[in-house]
Amino acid sequence: MRKSKLTPQAFIDLMFYAVSCEYTSLRKISIEAKSEHSLSLSKQGLDDRFSSKSVDFSKRLLEEAIHNQVMDTLTCDVSQLFNRVLIKDSTRFNIDESLKDKFPGCGGDGSKAGVSIQFEFDLKNGKITDMDLQSEIDRDSTDAMKKKDSIQAGDLIIRDLGYYSNDVITSIYNKKAYFISRLYPTANVYKSEKGKEKIDFQVVYKSMATTKKEFLELDVFLGKKRTLMRLVICLLPEEVYEKRIRIRNKKNKSLNFQTSDEYKARSHFNLFITNVDEEDITTEAICRFYRIRWQIELVFKVWKSLMKINCLQKMKYERFATTLYSVSKKTHCFSKCNSIC
Repeated sequence: MRKSKLTPQAFIDLMFYAVSCEYTSLRKISIEAKSEHSLSLSKQGLDDRFSSKSVDFSKRLLEEAIHNQVMDTLTCDVSQLFNRVLIKDSTRFNIDESLKDKFPGCGGDGSKAGVSIQFEFDLKNGKITDMDLQSEIDRDSTDAMKKKDSIQAGDLIIRDLGYYSNDVITSIYNKKAYFISRLYPTANVYKSEKGKEKIDFQVVYKSMATTKKEFLELDVFLGKKRTLMRLVICLLPEEVYEKRIRIRNKKNKSLNFQTSDEYKARSHFNLFITNVDEEDITTEAICRFYRIRWQIELVFKVWKSLMKINCLQKMKYERFATTLYSVSKKTHCFSKCNSIC
């Protein structure tokens, strides 16, 4: 079988070169291949390299990098606790207006065409389980509802607030799966299943500040169905609290609103809800576990700040996806690859 002249490292280097030159043309990439790697590749020959095979190749590299990075942050054996550990987030950006029929944007002051990338990664198996290109106007909650049937028994689902609704949480419970989420800022939190008394977060803050306790856990009831959950409370440093209030006050002033006392009280904390048993993951570990989701945000940061995905020129999907995965691999210092597409 004829061995490809384009090595894995050379292929990744060319992708990185294309991005560093703000998505230069195929002709210029071919010139770079000749001058830096002594490879004779025509424009058409290079374009042919972008295929489902190249997408799978670069995707495996990104999977390996995220898996290695995130595993270093864990403090418990997730392989024994859960079937899968799914972390998910999304990012949005404008694209060329010629694609407005396929990817309509928000309009108004924004672009007429925009893309939302739904990105989900299975920490346990080291696989990307969702890489879905959607319209910018599609909401995270809509994506969660559309894909709730993919939830399996024993899954641990870690997502941001926008993905959760009563229906999604009910589906997670029904599937005998688990979740960790931040508590929605306006969610009512009750002390009992049938009572009307709510948690007074100002009282909680005074108690934790007085006793210098960093973490607190309460059994609470949420939603119209009063679902029993663990509420994990992490007390924040005062400077973090003050920054939150400054940002909220500025936003509310522009809207002619007043910042509520309830919001001020809750801003002293990071508040998480979960249905995972305390015997499996401790209070402190819940706070650390949620930070795993930030690994996805690091990928988005690479895509936007380094790759400038909001400035993409017109290109076919296979080239876009291959570049997206492979440059993220390069930037996240993946291990050297040993196979080529």
